[in-house]
Amino acid sequence: LKGVFYIIAGDQARAVDGPTPNTIPPYNKYAVKGPVKPNLVAEEIAKEIGVPVAIVDANDWGVRILGKSKSLKKDAEMLCQALKDNPLGQCSESTPIGILRKIED
Repeated sequence: LKGVFYIIAGDQARAVDGPTPNTIPPYNKYAVKGPVKPNLVAEEIAKEIGVPVAIVDANDWGVRILGKSKSLKKDAEMLCQALKDNPLGQCSESTPIGILRKIED
């Protein structure tokens, strides 16, 4: 079964980014773990910048919300849908930060 390892291993294993030739050095030679306490990290960032925050693991295989600040009222499904096509990239973009906002008509 495709993906069964990640189902069993859980979110921490799923959030690991492995080394790839397109990743910026030195991370092209190392695996990078996801945040240990993603909700806490999101909350701390939100307090610093004054807007709701979600920590997202998006790649060409899918999107997962790893953590979010308490002030983020949007549900995870909406965020996953908005990031489904991985608009922040998958190669030399490093660790992107994106801003999602509602476009007013």
